[in-house]
Amino acid sequence: MDLHEYQMAILQKLIYKNDLRFTDLKIENLTSEHFTYHLKKLIEKNLIKKTIGGYELTIEGKDFIGRIDTVNLNIEKNPKVSVLIYIRRRKDKGNFEYLMSKRLKQPYLGKVGNITGKIKFGETFSQAAERELEEETGLKADLKLNHIYHKIRIDENRIPVQDGVFAVFIAMRLKGKIRQTKEAKLFWTTLEKLYKRKDLFDDVKENFEVLLKNKFTVIEDKKEQIGF
Repeated sequence: MDLHEYQMAILQKLIYKNDLRFTDLKIENLTSEHFTYHLKKLIEKNLIKKTIGGYELTIEGKDFIGRIDTVNLNIEKNPKVSVLIYIRRRKDKGNFEYLMSKRLKQPYLGKVGNITGKIKFGETFSQAAERELEEETGLKADLKLNHIYHKIRIDENRIPVQDGVFAVFIAMRLKGKIRQTKEAKLFWTTLEKLYKRKDLFDDVKENFEVLLKNKFTVIEDKKEQIGF
């Protein structure tokens, strides 16, 4: 949401106190007409509301304020929170095959990795994993949280271009039939065959190693990004 600097200044005053009056909020050297315009804009955007005592932040306004740097008033960019799902089935002699996804869209067009998707506002990790599993594959399964993964990717100038936190699940006892989508091509493969591919995401092997240890942990991975 883009706000004028005067609107940001009004919100900044409401961070520390409720029920501020018009005169408390008014910006120095700004005409009453001009100030009233920006005040009305904040009300229209549902960021502030009028009260008996003056003005205060709405719930949406408090959420917005929580996403800005209160010193310089810049909107902070936060990590994306997602789920990452490992789907497996047992082959002959007790070995496993894993369901992988080859991306058919940008970013990372052509890259191969596991099923993933963003967590929606108000969802738990488990709810998001169940929804993404069904949306991306058509399958249902028993899901177990395996580990938490923080992925940071930087460009050649050491500037972050991707920052994501993943709740990583393993899906077992599958139900249903696989449904292909226009966004990815799904296929089963063994780890032996998978590791020979040249189109894997750079963290596929690392996460599989953590998964196979079957011990809950938190890992962070920061390296230069290729192919974003």
